[in-house]
Amino acid sequence: MHNSKVLYDKGLIRNLKMLTQSQITDSQIRFVGRMDNIKMFYGALKSLQFHNDVLVNWTDNGFKATVQDAKYLQGSVYVNKSCFTEYSLLEETTIRLNLVVLCDCLSIFANSGVDCSMKMIYKGDGSPVILILEQHGSDDLVTECSIKTKTYEEPLDFAIDDEQGCNTIILRGADFATLLNEIDKSAEELEIFMSPKAPYFRLTVLGVVQSESKTEVAKSSEMIITFSCDNECSNKYRMSHIRGMMKSVLLATKVAIRTDSTGLLNLQLMIGPSSQICIDFFVTPLVDDFAGNDSS
Repeated sequence: MHNSKVLYDKGLIRNLKMLTQSQITDSQIRFVGRMDNIKMFYGALKSLQFHNDVLVNWTDNGFKATVQDAKYLQGSVYVNKSCFTEYSLLEETTIRLNLVVLCDCLSIFANSGVDCSMKMIYKGDGSPVILILEQHGSDDLVTECSIKTKTYEEPLDFAIDDEQGCNTIILRGADFATLLNEIDKSAEELEIFMSPKAPYFRLTVLGVVQSESKTEVAKSSEMIITFSCDNECSNKYRMSHIRGMMKSVLLATKVAIRTDSTGLLNLQLMIGPSSQICIDFFVTPLVDDFAGNDSS
């Protein structure tokens, strides 16, 4: 493959057996993980590409990647430990990587439609993250990438305040993707209305010339799995923030939409048949138009 040849010319491909053996026998290695198929993992990480840098966190429960755009948008990908066929962690660790580089490395096989496995290795402070990608069914086609790590700052701690009134609607992923695809992509704002009374759930997009289009969904609709709404609320969000999530919604089996009294929007996407991968977005409302009200 051309990409593999470029990496070989740059000295990034070495003997797989020699590299992994020397790495794994080092007792100081902070993390070693293996995933047999990276398709969903790669797709989930691509949904975070609204900023160049990503915080990667390994814990006893699994892998977490977080990207933040100032104080307005935060996205995280959670990958359960059970998604890995090998998961060895010396201690909880957080590092910062260039997300574009990480996705480019994963795309070497993923974009060609070929299934591949991934081994991820991190030796410790100051060391690069090593990715070893091996094409399924091939004993010869293996790519090794070395990604530099950076110092990091802790992201903001976004959280829905359940005690101050939280509305939650869970929809089927495919149906919610259809709703988003039908709205005007050039719109500037998206208004989300939730209420215990009709019309229950409504999406309104506001265009550049103040034009509006509305989509209403009854709580008895087949697309809704769970409807839990005690307080009526209506909040507007910048459409550019919502637009970046649309591709990831296509991966979701279920989508949970949550808001609290502050108007903070939390969009949770469950990926895969067992929901072992979750994408979590937090979006702050447009302050000037904020109407997180309780009109009951």
